[in-house]
Amino acid sequence: MPTTAGALALKDAESGFDAEIARKLKNAGAIIMGKANMSEFSHYLDGRLPRGWSCLGGQTLNAISGSAHPGGSSSGSACAAALGLAGGTIGTETCDSIIDPSMRQSVVGFKPSRGVCSNSGIIPIATTFDTPGPICRSVDDVAAMLDVISEGETNFSDLAAFNIKGSR
Repeated sequence: MPTTAGALALKDAESGFDAEIARKLKNAGAIIMGKANMSEFSHYLDGRLPRGWSCLGGQTLNAISGSAHPGGSSSGSACAAALGLAGGTIGTETCDSIIDPSMRQSVVGFKPSRGVCSNSGIIPIATTFDTPGPICRSVDDVAAMLDVISEGETNFSDLAAFNIKGSR
């Protein structure tokens, strides 16, 4: 599949290899169904354009209300998750690109710390900030995806291990 960052200039750009997290998902049995629309170049080239718009895919709409703001650059991934088009999706975040569209479309998005998931095969905006992360319909699904795509040995699905009750 082409890796375009939503840009017409990259419409036919194929790297010849899968992103590391796509490879991990496939090895775990996931079926990659496609790529979602995103804000062109993560909305960093022209702030006058609406978020969720790209010249390749047009305007992403909010899955909850078509007239509502769809959120940041991973709005297509959040929309696909909210509509149940996929069991889980991947977004990338430099600044609010996973969290904002997830919040606006009532799904769970998780932005891992830098280095938890590989950036290999992902077009970067800021290599020192960018990180991919899961967007799903439940916390359990996000944890299960994170188990697959993360670089470490942490078992994110064991939510009991992360008990923060009473913590501040």
